[in-house]
Amino acid sequence: MTLRLSLANLLADRIGGTAEVEVEGATIGEALQDLTRRYPPLEALVWKSEGVFNDQLVLFRNGEDVRRLEGLRTPLKSADELMLITAVEGG
Repeated sequence: MTLRLSLANLLADRIGGTAEVEVEGATIGEALQDLTRRYPPLEALVWKSEGVFNDQLVLFRNGEDVRRLEGLRTPLKSADELMLITAVEGG
């Protein structure tokens, strides 16, 4: 399924200023893998190492931090709204 993902300015700047992108996936992990496949400049920012999400970023699904859900295994629905920010932008 295709979802919209809003990006923090730091991340958007890496891909030409695009603040909202489309990603596909049934889970948060799949959506992030799709994001970095589509936008390779984000890979080093999103992943610390193979399959390990960068803890300097925070991902929200419908306003809720996915770390408080099931992390990368958090399931997604077509109506979900995703937002990826840097930890210092969180507020």
